[in-house]
Amino acid sequence: MQFKNKWLLVALMFISSMGFAQTDLTLYNMTWTPQSMYQNPALTPETKINIGLPGISSIYGQGINTGFTIKDLVQLNSQDSLILTPDNMIDQLANRNYFMGNLAVDYLSFGIRVNRNYLSFNATERAMVRFTYPRDLLGLAWYGNGDPRYLGGDNPADFSGLGLDAQSWRELGFSWTRDIDEDGKLKIGGRLKYLNGTWASRTENSDLSLTTDGTYYSLTANSNFRQNLSGFDNQVAGVDTAAGAQVTATDYLFGRNHGLGVDVGFQWEVIDSTLRVSGSLVDLGFIRWKNNPLNISSENASFEFRGIDVLDFPDSLETVNGDYLDSLGQTILDSIENTFTPDTTREAFNAPTIPRFYIGANYLINDNMDAGLLFSGEVYKGVFRPTLTASYNLKVTQVLQLSANWSYMNRSFLNAGFGFSVNAGPVQWYLATDNVLAPIVPASVTNAHVHTGINLTIGRKPKDRDEDGIPDKEDECPDTPGLAEFNGCPDLDGDKIPDVRDSCPETPGIPLFNGCPDRDEDGVQDSEDECPDDPGKVEYNGCPDRDGDTIIDKEDACPDEPGPVATKGCPDADGDGIIDSEDLCPQKPGDVEHKGCPDTDGDGLYDNEDRCVDEFGPTDNFGCPYGDLDKDGIFDKEDRCPDTPGPKENNGCPYGDLDGDGVTDNVDECPNTPGLPENNGCPKLEEEEEEILQAAFDNLEFESGKSVIRSTSYESLDSLASLLVKKPDWKLRIAGHTDNVGAASSNMRLSKNRSNAVKDYLNSRGVAEDRFIVEWYGEDKPIAPNNTAAGRQKNRRVEMEVVFE
Repeated sequence: MQFKNKWLLVALMFISSMGFAQTDLTLYNMTWTPQSMYQNPALTPETKINIGLPGISSIYGQGINTGFTIKDLVQLNSQDSLILTPDNMIDQLANRNYFMGNLAVDYLSFGIRVNRNYLSFNATERAMVRFTYPRDLLGLAWYGNGDPRYLGGDNPADFSGLGLDAQSWRELGFSWTRDIDEDGKLKIGGRLKYLNGTWASRTENSDLSLTTDGTYYSLTANSNFRQNLSGFDNQVAGVDTAAGAQVTATDYLFGRNHGLGVDVGFQWEVIDSTLRVSGSLVDLGFIRWKNNPLNISSENASFEFRGIDVLDFPDSLETVNGDYLDSLGQTILDSIENTFTPDTTREAFNAPTIPRFYIGANYLINDNMDAGLLFSGEVYKGVFRPTLTASYNLKVTQVLQLSANWSYMNRSFLNAGFGFSVNAGPVQWYLATDNVLAPIVPASVTNAHVHTGINLTIGRKPKDRDEDGIPDKEDECPDTPGLAEFNGCPDLDGDKIPDVRDSCPETPGIPLFNGCPDRDEDGVQDSEDECPDDPGKVEYNGCPDRDGDTIIDKEDACPDEPGPVATKGCPDADGDGIIDSEDLCPQKPGDVEHKGCPDTDGDGLYDNEDRCVDEFGPTDNFGCPYGDLDKDGIFDKEDRCPDTPGPKENNGCPYGDLDGDGVTDNVDECPNTPGLPENNGCPKLEEEEEEILQAAFDNLEFESGKSVIRSTSYESLDSLASLLVKKPDWKLRIAGHTDNVGAASSNMRLSKNRSNAVKDYLNSRGVAEDRFIVEWYGEDKPIAPNNTAAGRQKNRRVEMEVVFE
């Protein structure tokens, strides 16, 4: 099919974009425009007071056809004629397709910032349209029910979902946005909306189909649907819906169809204010339709048309004329009408508004530029329709702001958005479109959108190119952000000296050196200070000289002690070139080889080795002369008693005689007890005393293998005890011994016990315990061989010996 009139293309475009859906993807990032708050109530504008001019502050419209483009339906051939291509169009359709949208015009809008709060109000007229059409509706019309794709009971033409959801209402919105923190990095906002409905159409149920029998081509139509209407004053399905009533101004402004809606959102700058995240949920609400409601329904209706039975035809074909056919057709129509005549009621119903969500992230390149990514969408009739938008947003000046984006929407990437805002004094004009390609390639797009308006914006910040809060006319550095105390000039290093007068703008300094630092505060700036961290003197280029020897500390090996240059500032008291800390003779000049010491007495030993520094002496006497002060013929170096004569064998010391018995201690075996020279200075026992001691030894016997003294030994031991009591200066050494019969440890223990048995017996007879020296040796000290009985008898003994000190 061909058309010569190209205006048909424009008409088809209009039809395909007859609905409007509120997305405003471009305006979402134009936060300098007050109307961006309709997408997220947390996106407050920069200005303090914003007034939307009545009727022209927000004019909004968008058209979306999810099923096909004009290019799918109409093509231009080589003869410059339009060719309809329904087959191609139908191939592009989904099972269910939509004309969708929303119209909106602000009657009035107003917003004001109060400290950390932003309050706003809007009065808006809105209309929402959602028309759903199934693919089989157009396919059946084009191909006919005889097409193979619709033949047979398994291939019905499915019209399910066919319907119209549309509403018109007035909206009164009150919003409050709060800066949670003082610098406004986190904002939350909400809008509560009163909705007053005008008219509505809501398809509550739509289950329609047409089946063509594959053999006889009979038709079966099924219907199960419900359509709700409100606010219409014309004839609908033969029913007078208004009953002659007229719509008054009061009905229009304060009708019976009331509803509520809510918008919520947030905005948060994170990661050192380089990333801004935001999100919102808008148009969440409903309207209760009570004004003149009408419910049209047809539940489980079915009609079957099998054709005309030839037996019902007249006998003569001449009677099959127009009147007959008209009568036959009327009969069929009456049958269909009786089957599908809908039921009508007047029950109030609820119709929701279609909510939409936004989730955004913007990378803040600088204060005037950002790149954003926005994900948004809505759910309608169980179908999720997502949109993804990448944007670039730029504030050129306080007068002009721009936004550009590219979106994936409605299964198409062919959506290029653009928006701008122009501010001329308090007047702001903005224009935003989500698809600037619509007028350029109208046959290829499925989305057409525009949002424009004029506002009054009051309280805009004065021109401030560097955005440091100081107007350019008062800013000495208008292109560089600065501080008010420096008339808008920066102080990068924070030294209270503005960079324009700071010779070292990136390093804190002092006024004396035009902002350059003097870390050690010695009056020499760091750039000229060879020791910038240690206070010094100007004559030494800022380096210190603590010991005052004219050698700076970093070159002075001894910075706390004055010294000459020759020894790198270390002291050399004797001037021999060896510093005092290494000079063993720091007060006398010497040579390096002998660690700064001389040989004062010239005896070949240097003073550090000479014990007699001022006296000549031999080397083997450590430089001291030999002497014999006591004239005993023994040099003092070998004389242990150099002041007292003594024999050489006693190392020059005289012998003593402590007990005064005339026997010197060197030969006195009892130096503390007077004795006889012939007995080596020890006392000699009388013959009778010897006999008593010997008798005690000879008569001492023990029970076999035990330490129990036999009673036959008591008499001789008693005599010995009496003698010891008479001789209190004597001590008795008792030593126990055994033979080698048995274990050595047992023999050692036996010898110990027998020695102690003798001591205990004598002690019991009046001899003090401290006068005994008790020893035991077991089998370690035999006096005879142990291989004979006689020898073993001798070895089993307890020896007793008188001991003198």
